[in-house]
Amino acid sequence: MRASVLATAWCAVLGLACPVAAAPASAAGDAPTAESHAIADLALQPGGVMAGQLVDVEGRALGQREVTLVRGGQRVATTRTDPRGRFAFPGLRGGVYQVAAAGRSSFYRVWSPDAAPPAANRAALLVAGQGPVRGQGGLPVPRGWNRLTALGPYLVGFAGSAVAIPLSIGDLEAAPVSP
Repeated sequence: MRASVLATAWCAVLGLACPVAAAPASAAGDAPTAESHAIADLALQPGGVMAGQLVDVEGRALGQREVTLVRGGQRVATTRTDPRGRFAFPGLRGGVYQVAAAGRSSFYRVWSPDAAPPAANRAALLVAGQGPVRGQGGLPVPRGWNRLTALGPYLVGFAGSAVAIPLSIGDLEAAPVSP
């Protein structure tokens, strides 16, 4: 009995010491696609003009930067921002466009002014710089895993230790039984 309790305790301790095994990357998470990005509605201004602004993460305008417009994987137009970070692409028709600048890109469903839904934006806003921060600290989560999956081995190790260690201590302190 004592040997089995000690073996269980050692297994629990080893479970805590072992690192989380890497999970294979999912094919869907390997490269971002238009389907994985949120697509914002945008109403064209008169004359088919798509207007927008390029800013950094603190909201400061980024002037004199190149902005590229892509539709169906093909570059449609390129322009530069003015000193206030504003840009415009004239002569567009409705459709889905990707706007890229300063290492960032966003997708827009562009509507003619009379067909745009009421919630459609009147201008595009591109934020360059650091991506979203989803949390601070904690365990690194391999691609394709969620937080609960990554914590699983640790939770099992902690639970095993919480049960096995008190049992083995209690077993060691028990008075020997003899006839």
